[in-house]
Amino acid sequence: LGTPPAFRRQRRRPVATPLERLRDLPSRELERALDEAGERRFMAKALAIMERLRGGDAEEELYARLMEALGYSQNRSPMLLLARGLPLRRVKGLVGPDVDHLALEAIILGAAGLLPHQRGLCLPGLEEERRSEELEQLWRSMGESTVVPQGMWSNFRLRPHNQPTRRLLGASFLVGRYWHHGLVEGLRAKLQRGLREIERGLEVASEGFWAHHLDFHRPVSRAPSLVGGGRAREMAINVVLPLFFAQSHLFGDRELGRRSLALYYQCPPGQDNEITREVEGLLLTSRGKRAVVNSARRQQGLIQLYHVLGGQASNGPG
Repeated sequence: LGTPPAFRRQRRRPVATPLERLRDLPSRELERALDEAGERRFMAKALAIMERLRGGDAEEELYARLMEALGYSQNRSPMLLLARGLPLRRVKGLVGPDVDHLALEAIILGAAGLLPHQRGLCLPGLEEERRSEELEQLWRSMGESTVVPQGMWSNFRLRPHNQPTRRLLGASFLVGRYWHHGLVEGLRAKLQRGLREIERGLEVASEGFWAHHLDFHRPVSRAPSLVGGGRAREMAINVVLPLFFAQSHLFGDRELGRRSLALYYQCPPGQDNEITREVEGLLLTSRGKRAVVNSARRQQGLIQLYHVLGGQASNGPG
Protein backbone atom coordinates (compact mmCIF):
# COMPACT_ATOMS: atom_id res chain seq x y z
CA LEU A 1 0.00 0.00 0.00
CA GLY A 2 1.22 3.48 -0.77
CA THR A 3 1.54 6.23 1.79
CA PRO A 4 -1.25 8.82 1.48
CA PRO A 5 -0.01 12.42 1.48
CA ALA A 6 -1.85 13.15 4.73
CA PHE A 7 0.44 10.74 6.56
CA ARG A 8 3.77 12.22 5.59
CA ARG A 9 5.89 13.18 8.54
CA GLN A 10 5.18 16.90 8.27
CA ARG A 11 1.45 16.16 8.73
CA ARG A 12 1.98 13.82 11.67
CA ARG A 13 0.72 16.10 14.45
CA PRO A 14 -2.90 16.54 13.23
CA VAL A 15 -3.18 12.87 12.29
CA ALA A 16 -1.76 11.63 15.56
CA THR A 17 -4.18 13.44 17.88
CA PRO A 18 -7.36 11.32 17.48
CA LEU A 19 -5.34 8.11 17.23
CA GLU A 20 -3.54 8.91 20.47
CA ARG A 21 -6.88 9.02 22.27
CA LEU A 22 -6.91 5.23 22.00
CA ARG A 23 -3.62 4.87 23.84
CA ASP A 24 -5.11 4.91 27.32
CA LEU A 25 -7.42 1.99 26.61
CA PRO A 26 -6.55 -1.24 28.43
CA SER A 27 -4.58 -3.53 26.11
CA ARG A 28 -7.47 -5.97 25.68
CA GLU A 29 -9.87 -3.20 24.69
CA LEU A 30 -7.36 -1.77 22.23
CA GLU A 31 -6.82 -5.21 20.70
CA ARG A 32 -10.59 -5.67 20.44
CA ALA A 33 -10.81 -2.30 18.68
CA LEU A 34 -8.13 -3.44 16.22
CA ASP A 35 -9.98 -6.70 15.58
CA GLU A 36 -13.21 -4.83 14.89
CA ALA A 37 -11.47 -2.31 12.62
CA GLY A 38 -9.75 -5.13 10.73
CA GLU A 39 -13.06 -6.89 10.22
CA ARG A 40 -14.67 -3.69 8.91
CA ARG A 41 -11.84 -3.28 6.42
CA PHE A 42 -12.25 -6.88 5.23
CA MET A 43 -16.01 -6.43 4.83
CA ALA A 44 -15.51 -3.17 2.91
CA LYS A 45 -13.17 -4.93 0.47
CA ALA A 46 -15.63 -7.80 0.05
CA LEU A 47 -18.51 -5.38 -0.56
CA ALA A 48 -16.55 -3.49 -3.24
CA ILE A 49 -15.73 -6.79 -4.97
CA MET A 50 -19.36 -7.95 -4.66
CA GLU A 51 -20.56 -4.87 -6.54
CA ARG A 52 -18.15 -5.68 -9.37
CA LEU A 53 -19.16 -9.35 -9.42
CA ARG A 54 -22.89 -8.61 -9.75
CA GLY A 55 -22.52 -7.58 -13.37
CA GLY A 56 -19.14 -9.04 -14.17
CA ASP A 57 -16.97 -12.10 -14.46
CA ALA A 58 -15.32 -13.48 -11.29
CA GLU A 59 -12.35 -14.74 -13.29
CA GLU A 60 -11.68 -11.30 -14.78
CA GLU A 61 -12.16 -9.58 -11.43
CA LEU A 62 -9.75 -11.90 -9.64
CA TYR A 63 -7.19 -11.48 -12.42
CA ALA A 64 -7.47 -7.67 -12.30
CA ARG A 65 -7.22 -7.45 -8.52
CA LEU A 66 -4.26 -9.82 -8.37
CA MET A 67 -2.53 -7.70 -11.00
CA GLU A 68 -3.25 -4.56 -8.98
CA ALA A 69 -1.93 -6.18 -5.79
CA LEU A 70 1.27 -7.14 -7.62
CA GLY A 71 1.81 -3.50 -8.52
CA TYR A 72 3.17 -2.50 -5.12
CA SER A 73 2.74 1.14 -4.06
CA GLN A 74 3.09 3.51 -7.02
CA ASN A 75 2.50 0.91 -9.73
CA ARG A 76 -0.93 -0.28 -8.61
CA SER A 77 -2.77 2.06 -10.98
CA PRO A 78 -0.90 1.05 -14.17
CA MET A 79 -1.24 -2.63 -13.21
CA LEU A 80 -5.01 -2.28 -12.88
CA LEU A 81 -5.16 -0.26 -16.10
CA LEU A 82 -3.28 -3.04 -17.87
CA ALA A 83 -5.59 -5.74 -16.49
CA ARG A 84 -8.73 -3.84 -17.55
CA GLY A 85 -7.27 -3.01 -20.98
CA LEU A 86 -5.90 -6.50 -21.55
CA PRO A 87 -8.57 -8.77 -20.05
CA LEU A 88 -7.86 -12.41 -19.43
CA ARG A 89 -10.25 -13.55 -22.14
CA ARG A 90 -8.23 -11.53 -24.66
CA VAL A 91 -4.98 -13.06 -23.44
CA LYS A 92 -6.42 -16.57 -23.80
CA GLY A 93 -7.77 -15.77 -27.25
CA LEU A 94 -4.31 -14.70 -28.42
CA VAL A 95 -2.43 -17.65 -26.92
CA GLY A 96 -4.90 -20.43 -27.75
CA PRO A 97 -6.06 -23.50 -25.85
CA ASP A 98 -2.62 -24.59 -24.62
CA VAL A 99 -0.48 -22.43 -22.38
CA ASP A 100 2.62 -20.90 -23.97
CA HIS A 101 4.73 -19.13 -21.37
CA LEU A 102 6.84 -17.22 -23.88
CA ALA A 103 3.72 -15.93 -25.63
CA LEU A 104 2.26 -14.89 -22.26
CA GLU A 105 5.46 -13.00 -21.48
CA ALA A 106 5.34 -11.25 -24.84
CA ILE A 107 1.65 -10.30 -24.54
CA ILE A 108 1.77 -8.96 -20.99
CA LEU A 109 5.08 -7.12 -21.25
CA GLY A 110 4.23 -5.86 -24.73
CA ALA A 111 0.87 -4.45 -23.66
CA ALA A 112 2.64 -2.85 -20.70
CA GLY A 113 5.22 -1.24 -22.99
CA LEU A 114 8.06 -2.96 -21.13
CA LEU A 115 9.66 -5.16 -23.79
CA PRO A 116 13.33 -4.27 -24.39
CA HIS A 117 12.76 -2.64 -27.80
CA GLN A 118 9.91 -0.55 -26.34
CA ARG A 119 12.23 0.80 -23.65
CA GLY A 120 15.29 1.17 -25.87
CA LEU A 121 17.39 -1.06 -23.59
CA CYS A 122 21.03 -1.75 -24.33
CA LEU A 123 21.39 -5.51 -23.86
CA PRO A 124 24.63 -7.00 -22.55
CA GLY A 125 24.98 -10.22 -24.56
CA LEU A 126 23.71 -12.77 -27.09
CA GLU A 127 21.40 -14.57 -24.66
CA GLU A 128 19.59 -11.34 -23.85
CA GLU A 129 19.43 -10.28 -27.49
CA ARG A 130 17.94 -13.63 -28.55
CA ARG A 131 15.31 -13.44 -25.82
CA SER A 132 14.41 -9.89 -26.77
CA GLU A 133 14.15 -10.67 -30.51
CA GLU A 134 11.95 -13.71 -29.89
CA LEU A 135 9.56 -11.75 -27.70
CA GLU A 136 9.48 -8.81 -30.08
CA GLN A 137 8.56 -11.09 -33.00
CA LEU A 138 5.80 -12.75 -30.97
CA TRP A 139 4.41 -9.39 -29.88
CA ARG A 140 4.43 -7.93 -33.40
CA SER A 141 2.75 -11.05 -34.82
CA MET A 142 -0.21 -10.52 -32.46
CA GLY A 143 -0.95 -7.06 -33.85
CA GLU A 144 -1.83 -5.71 -30.42
CA SER A 145 -1.42 -2.18 -29.06
CA THR A 146 0.27 -0.98 -25.91
CA VAL A 147 -2.25 -0.41 -23.11
CA VAL A 148 -0.23 1.56 -20.55
CA PRO A 149 0.93 5.04 -21.61
CA GLN A 150 4.67 5.61 -21.77
CA GLY A 151 6.06 7.04 -18.54
CA MET A 152 3.31 5.70 -16.29
CA TRP A 153 5.47 2.98 -14.73
CA SER A 154 7.69 3.93 -11.81
CA ASN A 155 10.94 2.33 -10.63
CA PHE A 156 11.70 5.11 -8.16
CA ARG A 157 13.07 3.75 -4.88
CA LEU A 158 11.88 0.23 -5.67
CA ARG A 159 13.99 -2.82 -4.95
CA PRO A 160 14.71 -4.93 -8.05
CA HIS A 161 12.17 -7.65 -7.15
CA ASN A 162 9.42 -5.02 -6.75
CA GLN A 163 9.93 -3.38 -10.12
CA PRO A 164 7.10 -3.64 -12.65
CA THR A 165 8.84 -5.91 -15.15
CA ARG A 166 9.33 -8.65 -12.58
CA ARG A 167 5.83 -8.19 -11.14
CA LEU A 168 4.34 -8.61 -14.61
CA LEU A 169 6.46 -11.67 -15.24
CA GLY A 170 5.09 -13.07 -12.00
CA ALA A 171 1.56 -12.34 -13.25
CA SER A 172 2.27 -14.13 -16.54
CA PHE A 173 3.40 -17.26 -14.68
CA LEU A 174 0.31 -17.16 -12.44
CA VAL A 175 -1.98 -16.91 -15.45
CA GLY A 176 -0.15 -19.86 -17.01
CA ARG A 177 -0.36 -21.92 -13.82
CA TYR A 178 -4.17 -21.75 -13.80
CA TRP A 179 -4.63 -21.79 -17.57
CA HIS A 180 -6.96 -24.78 -17.82
CA HIS A 181 -8.88 -24.71 -14.51
CA GLY A 182 -8.94 -20.91 -14.12
CA LEU A 183 -7.81 -18.65 -11.31
CA VAL A 184 -11.08 -18.85 -9.39
CA GLU A 185 -11.41 -22.62 -9.44
CA GLY A 186 -7.69 -23.17 -8.84
CA LEU A 187 -7.47 -20.83 -5.86
CA ARG A 188 -10.77 -22.02 -4.41
CA ALA A 189 -9.28 -25.53 -4.28
CA LYS A 190 -6.28 -24.08 -2.43
CA LEU A 191 -8.61 -22.31 0.01
CA GLN A 192 -10.11 -25.66 1.03
CA ARG A 193 -6.62 -26.86 2.02
CA GLY A 194 -5.71 -23.81 4.09
CA LEU A 195 -3.95 -20.47 4.06
CA ARG A 196 -0.48 -21.82 3.37
CA GLU A 197 -1.77 -23.55 0.25
CA ILE A 198 -3.26 -20.28 -1.00
CA GLU A 199 0.10 -18.56 -0.48
CA ARG A 200 1.95 -21.36 -2.28
CA GLY A 201 -0.55 -21.05 -5.09
CA LEU A 202 0.41 -17.39 -5.50
CA GLU A 203 4.19 -17.66 -5.10
CA VAL A 204 6.28 -17.77 -8.28
CA ALA A 205 9.91 -18.87 -8.25
CA SER A 206 12.40 -17.53 -10.77
CA GLU A 207 13.25 -20.10 -13.41
CA GLY A 208 14.90 -20.37 -16.80
CA PHE A 209 16.10 -17.02 -18.16
CA TRP A 210 14.60 -15.22 -15.14
CA ALA A 211 16.54 -17.27 -12.62
CA HIS A 212 19.59 -15.28 -13.69
CA HIS A 213 18.19 -11.89 -14.72
CA LEU A 214 16.58 -9.10 -12.72
CA ASP A 215 15.59 -7.51 -16.03
CA PHE A 216 16.54 -8.08 -19.65
CA HIS A 217 19.61 -5.90 -19.27
CA ARG A 218 20.53 -6.95 -15.71
CA PRO A 219 22.06 -10.44 -15.49
CA VAL A 220 22.84 -11.75 -11.99
CA SER A 221 24.14 -14.99 -10.53
CA ARG A 222 20.81 -15.75 -8.86
CA ALA A 223 17.60 -13.72 -9.06
CA PRO A 224 14.96 -13.65 -6.30
CA SER A 225 11.47 -15.07 -6.71
CA LEU A 226 9.13 -13.30 -9.13
CA VAL A 227 6.43 -13.41 -6.44
CA GLY A 228 7.76 -14.08 -2.94
CA GLY A 229 6.00 -15.27 0.18
CA GLY A 230 5.41 -11.79 1.57
CA ARG A 231 3.64 -10.52 -1.53
CA ALA A 232 1.69 -13.79 -1.83
CA ARG A 233 0.33 -13.27 1.69
CA GLU A 234 -0.67 -9.69 0.88
CA MET A 235 -2.56 -10.97 -2.17
CA ALA A 236 -4.31 -13.61 -0.07
CA ILE A 237 -5.33 -11.07 2.59
CA ASN A 238 -6.40 -8.24 0.30
CA VAL A 239 -7.77 -10.08 -2.74
CA VAL A 240 -8.36 -13.83 -2.52
CA LEU A 241 -10.15 -14.11 0.85
CA PRO A 242 -12.39 -11.02 0.34
CA LEU A 243 -13.30 -12.21 -3.17
CA PHE A 244 -14.40 -15.65 -2.01
CA PHE A 245 -16.29 -14.11 0.90
CA ALA A 246 -18.09 -11.85 -1.61
CA GLN A 247 -18.87 -14.86 -3.81
CA SER A 248 -20.28 -16.72 -0.82
CA HIS A 249 -22.91 -14.01 -0.32
CA LEU A 250 -23.83 -13.79 -3.97
CA PHE A 251 -24.31 -17.56 -4.24
CA GLY A 252 -25.62 -18.23 -0.74
CA ASP A 253 -22.64 -20.51 -0.01
CA ARG A 254 -22.37 -20.25 3.77
CA GLU A 255 -19.51 -22.75 4.03
CA LEU A 256 -17.37 -20.74 1.59
CA GLY A 257 -18.05 -17.56 3.57
CA ARG A 258 -17.29 -19.23 6.88
CA ARG A 259 -14.06 -20.70 5.52
CA SER A 260 -12.87 -17.41 3.98
CA LEU A 261 -13.50 -15.43 7.16
CA ALA A 262 -11.94 -18.11 9.39
CA LEU A 263 -8.74 -18.07 7.33
CA TYR A 264 -8.63 -14.28 7.54
CA TYR A 265 -8.90 -14.49 11.33
CA GLN A 266 -6.13 -17.11 11.45
CA CYS A 267 -3.77 -15.32 9.05
CA PRO A 268 -0.50 -13.98 10.50
CA PRO A 269 0.41 -10.35 9.77
CA GLY A 270 1.53 -9.43 6.29
CA GLN A 271 4.39 -7.09 5.42
CA ASP A 272 4.71 -3.89 7.45
CA ASN A 273 4.48 -0.56 5.68
CA GLU A 274 4.88 3.04 6.74
CA ILE A 275 1.25 3.38 7.79
CA THR A 276 1.18 0.26 9.96
CA ARG A 277 4.50 1.12 11.63
CA GLU A 278 3.52 4.70 12.38
CA VAL A 279 0.01 3.91 13.63
CA GLU A 280 1.24 1.06 15.80
CA GLY A 281 3.77 3.47 17.30
CA LEU A 282 1.06 6.01 18.04
CA LEU A 283 -0.96 3.38 19.88
CA LEU A 284 1.76 2.78 22.46
CA THR A 285 -0.19 2.46 25.69
CA SER A 286 0.27 4.68 28.73
CA ARG A 287 1.93 1.76 30.51
CA GLY A 288 4.46 1.42 27.73
CA LYS A 289 2.96 -1.76 26.27
CA ARG A 290 1.88 -2.17 22.71
CA ALA A 291 -1.30 -3.84 21.61
CA VAL A 292 -0.41 -7.26 20.22
CA VAL A 293 -0.59 -6.93 16.43
CA ASN A 294 -0.23 -10.66 15.86
CA SER A 295 -2.70 -11.20 13.02
CA ALA A 296 -3.53 -9.88 9.59
CA ARG A 297 -6.88 -8.72 10.96
CA ARG A 298 -5.22 -6.47 13.57
CA GLN A 299 -2.69 -5.22 11.06
CA GLN A 300 -5.51 -4.34 8.68
CA GLY A 301 -7.19 -2.69 11.66
CA LEU A 302 -4.22 -0.32 11.96
CA ILE A 303 -4.79 0.78 8.36
CA GLN A 304 -8.53 1.13 8.92
CA LEU A 305 -7.98 3.30 12.01
CA TYR A 306 -5.61 5.50 10.04
CA HIS A 307 -8.16 6.07 7.29
CA VAL A 308 -11.02 6.74 9.71
CA LEU A 309 -9.28 8.72 12.45
CA GLY A 310 -6.66 10.24 10.19
CA GLY A 311 -9.43 11.50 7.94
CA GLN A 312 -11.19 13.05 10.93
CA ALA A 313 -8.00 14.82 11.94
CA SER A 314 -7.42 16.19 8.45
CA ASN A 315 -10.99 17.32 7.87
CA GLY A 316 -11.71 18.63 11.35
CA PRO A 317 -14.98 18.27 13.25
CA GLY A 318 -18.32 18.33 11.46
